[in-house]
Amino acid sequence: MLAYLPSLNQIWTTVSDEALANLCSEFPGFHRYAQVMEDAFEEQRRNPVANPVASVIEPLPDRVNAVVTRLMGEAATLERELQNLVDAAQRLVTLGHLNQTALQAEMARARGVEALHAKWVAGLAGLAKEIEGADVAPASTQVLARAFREINERIGNLNERFLVLALAGQAEANSGPGDAVH
Repeated sequence: MLAYLPSLNQIWTTVSDEALANLCSEFPGFHRYAQVMEDAFEEQRRNPVANPVASVIEPLPDRVNAVVTRLMGEAATLERELQNLVDAAQRLVTLGHLNQTALQAEMARARGVEALHAKWVAGLAGLAKEIEGADVAPASTQVLARAFREINERIGNLNERFLVLALAGQAEANSGPGDAVH
């Protein structure tokens, strides 16, 4: 991730506040990543004695780094798509504009997102195999495991929120009055 710091700094310092807000909206992890980096730099500034992470984390082999980079991009896409589904389902349920057609459209989108999720999960299994076959330091493996565990939790939470809203929407659509609303 350190390789991305110059690009992150360039984005953070050259784009407008509106563009930053759009990036944070489109890529759920962008703001969180930038905040983590900012916190780490602040901690390093306050306590410059040693950077415990840098002293134990070794660069990843190129092929492992390529898989990690791909999975991070897929995770960002997956999180964004799931958030879009959650937002759309919330709007439909809250506004009461839910009918079978609208629900079916959202469920079709959800199937596409589920395919992305299945691809991502398969990619995680591939990453585990790449790590096993490469000379990756245990500390680096732990950092990767933690990062992907946190990403997987966020994806799981979004997926659960969507399913709850979809079930609520299904119940509302089947109840009758919402069927006439378009």
